[in-house]
Amino acid sequence: MSLSTDGPLYLLDGGEMGGTKGTVAFRTDNNRQYDYGYEVSDYRVLGRGQVDLVFYNDAYIQVMGPKHPALGVTGPELWGELWPDIAPDIATGFNEGQTVYNTDKHLPMLRLGYLEETYFTFSMSPILVDEGTKKIGGVMAPSFEVTMRVIHERRERSLRELGSKAGKATSVQEACQVAAQCLSRATGDIPFSLLYLTEGDGERRKCVLRATTGIPQTHPLATPVIPVSIPSSETIWPVAEVVWTGRAIELNDLDDPTLPGGIWPDKPTEAVILPIHDVRREITGVLVLGVNPRRRLDDLYRNFHTLMVRQLSNNLTAARSYEEEKKKREALAELDRAKTAFFSSVSHEFRTPLTLILGPVEEALKKDTLPEVVREELGVVHRNALRLLKLVTSLLDFSRIEAGRMQASYRPTDLGGLITDLCGVFRSAMERAKIDFVVDVAPCDELVYVDVDMLEKIVYNLLSNALKCTFQGQISVVFRRVDQKVQLSVSDTGVGIPEKDIARIFERFYRVEGLSRRSNEGTGIGLALTQELARLHGGRITVQSKLGQGSTFTLTIPLGKSHLPREQVIEGHRNDGRGMAQLSSQFLGEVMGWFPKQEDDSNPQENDGSLPSTATDMKEPAGTLQKRESPVSMIPFTWSATGADVDGSAAPKPYILVCDDNADMAAYVRSILGPYWRVQIARDGQEALEACKRYPPGLIVSDVMMPRVDGFEL
Repeated sequence: MSLSTDGPLYLLDGGEMGGTKGTVAFRTDNNRQYDYGYEVSDYRVLGRGQVDLVFYNDAYIQVMGPKHPALGVTGPELWGELWPDIAPDIATGFNEGQTVYNTDKHLPMLRLGYLEETYFTFSMSPILVDEGTKKIGGVMAPSFEVTMRVIHERRERSLRELGSKAGKATSVQEACQVAAQCLSRATGDIPFSLLYLTEGDGERRKCVLRATTGIPQTHPLATPVIPVSIPSSETIWPVAEVVWTGRAIELNDLDDPTLPGGIWPDKPTEAVILPIHDVRREITGVLVLGVNPRRRLDDLYRNFHTLMVRQLSNNLTAARSYEEEKKKREALAELDRAKTAFFSSVSHEFRTPLTLILGPVEEALKKDTLPEVVREELGVVHRNALRLLKLVTSLLDFSRIEAGRMQASYRPTDLGGLITDLCGVFRSAMERAKIDFVVDVAPCDELVYVDVDMLEKIVYNLLSNALKCTFQGQISVVFRRVDQKVQLSVSDTGVGIPEKDIARIFERFYRVEGLSRRSNEGTGIGLALTQELARLHGGRITVQSKLGQGSTFTLTIPLGKSHLPREQVIEGHRNDGRGMAQLSSQFLGEVMGWFPKQEDDSNPQENDGSLPSTATDMKEPAGTLQKRESPVSMIPFTWSATGADVDGSAAPKPYILVCDDNADMAAYVRSILGPYWRVQIARDGQEALEACKRYPPGLIVSDVMMPRVDGFEL
């Protein structure tokens, strides 16, 4: 069968385009005539005689779309919109006999009533009509449409980029700007966008424009504020309706020549307005997205918009959480500053009266003729005045550090000798607590530049903290040189620190709750102050701890002086660390107050634990009652709550149980009540509870804040 250009084009076999496997031939009559044919199964073919004629098989019909049938139509006539893109490849096949291969090539096709964004992978291979002369009579073009894959990959990149920004913005406004940057690189699918966030409540609720892409925020359609409570005629975007209904709205009749088409020269005619939700599914904003003018708004496109706004919502939620957390931290920091400022102001007022109290008390305690009872009472005054002075000094130090007015004097110091002396101050307290105290100070061949007063505070705070939290076992102090630094480690076998509290242990006013201690008193500024003082030396303090096993605090200070302010370094004044423990009385006085008085540790044989049972006992002087008093553990098991013992003898009178972890306070309350009632002392709520189970008291006088079991639990 032969075909002619002046008649219809006939196919040799059946099928809509000649069957699934057949031969196609044609003839062009333009002063000369030739025929050629080849198999067309599984191929999409472009043929050429002296004029460009197109013929194709059934598989190519889906590519043709509404242009089918077009068998025998010339190439420029059929594919005029993309002919400039494929004509050079066809010419290469005809004129040079070379095969051309294209991957994911953009070929805009006019097949659905608009210029459509499409992509193809195809080749152009020359067809020989004469093997001898190598005459080329046509070009075969197997092609595969890959439009959906290319578009899907492009949209995935946009979503991935937006998702990679999650959690990186530190404010909502920054999250909006970051989202705008990502959307500005997705103009193939989103030619323009407007991001609105809601503000206010009730009738004052409104949507405020936070970011735009494709159009400036001064564009007439970029309405800066859109009321939500009432319909607005100032904007074409139905933002209020989306906020109230929570449903996306599609606009299909945009007709504004100023709207950009993104990477396309065409103007968009469609847009989608989507709600932005937070984690509670409440609407917090609206996103307006322009639609690609060269793609239909189908389900895949809508799904892309949904995923985009969902990721944006996650980013905004993360930024909002960060912002709220930052505000909380700032509020807490401001509260800390307010506390410090207040206490510093008060502390200034305290120093003068404290000085006037301590001076006369210390002079009185030096007198040999002072009665023992008076000496004991003045000792209580002295210890607690020193404790208050220690707190005042710490708060003033914080105030100076924050104001940058902390005056340090860094001198070359035999740090090992200084540490040994400072630890010696605590040895008596360790022996009183029956704690093994190990001091391992290795010689250091280089003097260390330190402010001795500051280092005293660091060491005393670490030692007192270790002793407060250690009831048995060992406390060790290890000093070593490590490369160009020195390290001081204070380790204990105490109660340890919960893992959740370790990160906050150096925060000002932070106290770990729920742990047993020798005393529950404290302000939570000791460790915070030590960290600040360590930083002034160019060092730091770290902690390692396991709950129930103990803790290790490590102070690291660099050697040399290059890290220190030059004007605060004092040369030629070597300090050997002897006699520099100026704060020992303040710290040691507080520590010794954690232990019961020596009278309570009397010999059990001299104090059989019996309590007075006659009426005359009510009138005995305080000293006599205190001398005969015994620890709670000595109360006989045979005493009952009703006042009768198991053998029927006369029952002892009821007693008052004083419960306080401060030994001075407990002793003071006992001295007041002792002349009139029988008084027993418990060191904390747990000890008091055990005493109550064995012999219920007539009255409990208890502190509120105590280790193990507090006053409310008791």
